[in-house]
Amino acid sequence: IDVTQTEITDGTLETWVGAGNGYVTIWYEQSGGITGTDLEILGNFNLIVSNGVLLIENGLPYINYTGDEIKSDFNIFGTTGLNNTNGTLFAVRNSDEIGAGIIYDAFSTVFLGVMDNGANTSPHVGCGSPLYHKNNALIPSATRNDLYDNYVINQDVLITISNIDFSANGTWNLKPIPDIYTLNSHSAKSKLKEFIVYSSDQTINKSGIEANINAYYNIY
Repeated sequence: IDVTQTEITDGTLETWVGAGNGYVTIWYEQSGGITGTDLEILGNFNLIVSNGVLLIENGLPYINYTGDEIKSDFNIFGTTGLNNTNGTLFAVRNSDEIGAGIIYDAFSTVFLGVMDNGANTSPHVGCGSPLYHKNNALIPSATRNDLYDNYVINQDVLITISNIDFSANGTWNLKPIPDIYTLNSHSAKSKLKEFIVYSSDQTINKSGIEANINAYYNIY
């Protein structure tokens, strides 16, 4: 079933799902600015209705990623997407898992925003020199451990990653995956509430966008 934002919260989705569980299979691109960039998520790991009840936190619905390896079938970095750009990403997530990643490609050769407790290595490969922020504050010289300390805190976090060079590695064209990290024992269990990727540098607009997101989710 395709539902609008209103139909998610007005009972339409719960009625359709019934007493069972409901999962998100497509998260539609909302801006209309980039074609072919819907998130088509494979596998029953992206829960939104649990036992007939919509997942709600602080009055707002969320997707609960419950699996260790979530494979998606989308490509926001293809010829009509974000490749060859200097992009900016905004996400709202809530997790207490030991490790995860914001985006990486299908072969784990390029990635962005890896969080890993105790790992003082680079959290990104193949995307230039991104800058990581938590709740509108820069995380200086961020390592994987720094991102773990700042992002994996079992409460809502506004993650902003700016200065992302998606032209630095052509592998970004190979169906990257949001909000997971499947290597070794890492998992991606998290509540994902917002996922916005700009195909341009939003440094000038960053504070305004963050303020808008924060006003909606009341994070900090």
